[in-house]
Amino acid sequence: MTGIALGPGLIYPLLHMLEKGDYIAGKWIVKAGRKVKRYSITRKGEALLNKVRDIFRFPIKEMFLDLLK
Repeated sequence: MTGIALGPGLIYPLLHMLEKGDYIAGKWIVKAGRKVKRYSITRKGEALLNKVRDIFRFPIKEMFLDLLK
């Protein structure tokens, strides 16, 4: 969407930060013989996600409406 490559140097530090802040919860599982960490959003994370959606909802909606004129 933005043209920015999202590599491990961006994704994993962000996941660790979100987990440390209790916005997501990580759980180690074994999948196809490999240990992988599966993340799920917490209630605190859902509240943050809703705030972010509210911040971006109106400017983006207005931008698209302007483009359609």
